[in-house]
Amino acid sequence: MLAVVSDSSPLIYLSRLGLITLLRELHEQVIVPRAVWEEVAVGGTGWPESENLKRAVSEGWILVRTPGLSQEVLGPAANQLGRGEVEAILLAKQLQAMLLTDDSDGRAVAESIGLKVSGTVGVLIRAKAQRHVQQLKPLLDRLRRETNLRISEELIAAALEAAGEAPSRT
Repeated sequence: MLAVVSDSSPLIYLSRLGLITLLRELHEQVIVPRAVWEEVAVGGTGWPESENLKRAVSEGWILVRTPGLSQEVLGPAANQLGRGEVEAILLAKQLQAMLLTDDSDGRAVAESIGLKVSGTVGVLIRAKAQRHVQQLKPLLDRLRRETNLRISEELIAAALEAAGEAPSRT
């Protein structure tokens, strides 16, 4: 089990699927930066992800932290990112933790400084591998139908193959 720092998107998408607790099942420590807390828990009041994040923090399995590193560590590419993405990357770097994000620009910046990165689909693949969910395909279908997460056909095929659900080629 790894410690992870999550950006907003995995919290939102997993909440919409009713699966935010997968983060607790898969990781020994789940941390969100203050900016993500403000965006999801405060700015999202009335949405399921807000209530789920507030509950997880009150239960103590998600921790809210402020990064101690300066944005300059990330270079000029960080100027194209939102405050939540920047703080999540800085916190992951500071804690040497995996970053959870679905933002392609944030992923590129994080990988450029040597961070291990995963997204919502990666969380679901790990959950299937550890038998926390039975099937990946219905969850990917719901993500496409019920959220604004853009998932390419190539990513779906790769995820299903990684989860052992790829159609047989006979």
